Amino acid sequence: MKKKADIIDLINNGENSFVEFKTEKVDNAKLAKEMVAFANSRGGTLLIGVEDNGQIVGISALQLEQRIMNIASSSIYLSIIPLYYELLIDENNKIAVVEIEQGINKPYCYNREGKTHYYIRFGSESRIATRDQLQRLFQASGIVHFELKPVFGSTITDLDMELVENFCFYHRHIDLNSLTKDEQINFLTNMQLLTLEENKICATVAGLLLFGRDPKRFLYQAGISMVRYKGVEKSYDYVKREIRKPAISKQDKNTLKILVDGSIDEAVRFVSEQIPQKAGLQGARREVQYAYPMDSVREAIVNAVAHRDYTIAGADISVDIFDDRLEIKSPGKIPNTLTIEKKKIGTKYYRNQLMVDYLAEAGYMDKNSLGIPLKILKLCREYTGKEPLLEELGEELKVVLYPREDIGM
Repeated sequence: MKKKADIIDLINNGENSFVEFKTEKVDNAKLAKEMVAFANSRGGTLLIGVEDNGQIVGISALQLEQRIMNIASSSIYLSIIPLYYELLIDENNKIAVVEIEQGINKPYCYNREGKTHYYIRFGSESRIATRDQLQRLFQASGIVHFELKPVFGSTITDLDMELVENFCFYHRHIDLNSLTKDEQINFLTNMQLLTLEENKICATVAGLLLFGRDPKRFLYQAGISMVRYKGVEKSYDYVKREIRKPAISKQDKNTLKILVDGSIDEAVRFVSEQIPQKAGLQGARREVQYAYPMDSVREAIVNAVAHRDYTIAGADISVDIFDDRLEIKSPGKIPNTLTIEKKKIGTKYYRNQLMVDYLAEAGYMDKNSLGIPLKILKLCREYTGKEPLLEELGEELKVVLYPREDIGM
């Protein structure tokens, strides 16, 4: 429950992504629309008794709370339970405050005349969710797993079978070459790398991202963009590399030596080549120290690949190296009620469970959710003396690492 001074500040600052003004004359459909939009987004506050321009006109209806609760329980699916209270702003005007938390069972919708309406908050407006936005809402709820969707037009030949065989031999102790073609297809279907759709065998999104010959051929969002800029801002003076490989590297079955880098290892190698380093002796051994702890760099890149929102097309994971920082951006908001602070202490949530399972099995990550608190935050503080930055900017999550001063850019 907000204090009177806080409510007055909200009114003075105007409508935005988290605040909406309405008068008590507004119809139920519009009230439901705003409540659904807040629940599908990051939550918000609905102030009733305030004009769009911020003028306070107050309320007079005696049954307004009952009206709001009836809408929340009967017209919205799944039902929500808002917090309702009234505040006397001045001696003449009382307003109603309706606080809606971000929903944990997205997507919410408003049913009217047999039609279902899904809304999200977009700036100071509530809009009908687009197809892609709705898909992301279903994925956030766990109802739809985008990574398991079939990629139409793809076949088993779009998987790098040598890479799949290599993975199965080393991690599953299974020789795929000992199986017939039909047995291989059944096995890969059980592994959820292939799926049957409309009587055709297709690769899944996860199958192509992890083991595809050329994932970006079908999934434009499958790449990693790597750029080393000269200076502290983006400019035309840069070295760039685009990576469009599967995530997992190919190893020798006997020596376990990496034969072909996957996208993760290639991205880590690019960073190591583009940042300052110094060599010294540790006893009788030559030791190379980098401007950034490479375990932290690797963890941040692995997280970006494992947890990004692959429903967002046309946007790559980006790794930008500047003279004073390293930025890793992963498309996609933090899922559901997870927050930056919760991520910092290791709260667990997997948007792409299958990819996490495979990357963990291949040794790229563990599943104890301590990567951010230990491998990024703690390790960077100890190695550089500087706190990394984690922030959510619009539709992406950004991790910023800062270099050691004695190994400057």
